[in-house]
Amino acid sequence: MMGYPVISLLLFLLHPIQQSSLTANAEEAVEDSKATATAMSPSMAAPPTAPAGEGEPHASLTVHALNVVTGIPAAGLVVRFMELEDPKKSWIELMNSATNVDGRLDKSSLTSLRLKAGTYKLRFETGEYWQQQGHHSFYPYVEVVFTITEAEQKVHIPLLMSPYSYTTYRGN
Repeated sequence: MMGYPVISLLLFLLHPIQQSSLTANAEEAVEDSKATATAMSPSMAAPPTAPAGEGEPHASLTVHALNVVTGIPAAGLVVRFMELEDPKKSWIELMNSATNVDGRLDKSSLTSLRLKAGTYKLRFETGEYWQQQGHHSFYPYVEVVFTITEAEQKVHIPLLMSPYSYTTYRGN
């Protein structure tokens, strides 16, 4: 014997007005979540375009550092960003900043950077960071050298680190 809750559910599911109302509400919720995700996630935004007069597209860079000892973002990690314009010359420092409470570089540090195809280096001052955390670090710093071959692409570089190891990869 069917109980009242089951019959009520069947009537609810079969009623066309309620179904169309639910469909419309679901579609609105999906659109709202897409708008919220776009507004909250800078990584979903379109890559920066060149200012008027410059026809070459530019890459965007994001960095995320995670402390695997505590399982939380590595806040206050000093990061230096450099470019190698000519292999016969030394690196040119483009930025010197520190990660925020989310373990990321603030947008304000990266907005002035106009990355084109080339070779770049991120230098994470891990020894200094671990000393501030009360640990001795085997690695005084971590350097991640990478090449951007298509200037319009987004480049995301995560660093997972402990005092005695680190891992990095090309994220998205």
